[in-house]
Amino acid sequence: MQPRRKETRLVRKAFYRLKRDYGFPIRLYKITNVTLDLEAGTKTRRVKYKSIPRAVFVTAKLYRSFVYDLSYIAVNKNFVSGGFFDPEDRVILIDWQDIRDFEIEIDDYIVYDNKHYLVTGVRTFENDAGYLVKVRGTTGSELVDVALFEISSDIEITQTVVADAIP
Repeated sequence: MQPRRKETRLVRKAFYRLKRDYGFPIRLYKITNVTLDLEAGTKTRRVKYKSIPRAVFVTAKLYRSFVYDLSYIAVNKNFVSGGFFDPEDRVILIDWQDIRDFEIEIDDYIVYDNKHYLVTGVRTFENDAGYLVKVRGTTGSELVDVALFEISSDIEITQTVVADAIP
């Protein structure tokens, strides 16, 4: 067996073990089209999504971050103004077999446990065995979860039978 195939098999086995022990269901969304209606003031998004039965969540950073105020950066004054916040950065391991032809890109988003995570980085494992997706939790953003909408329609079926009499 070739060394590359051995490495790929090792990565796939590791993915399988991690998914089995620590996997959670998520939905990966890709915004395909946005239409703005200027008269009504509405925005319509066309979204396609892929349900992933088991993705592995890993906490990427546990720290308190500080961002300087724009006036401090522009003028470099002697006093500090800004704010502390706790970023919700996570890393998600996704197996290639779970998404197949669905390509993950930056600015896609993930919904997990009714929380909205924006994709900020994507890395591919050797031989496309899987993806390492870096996401950031966005608080206060509009949660558009297409899977929660229910679509129904009424269909009226009529049938007419015409048969010749058999003598």
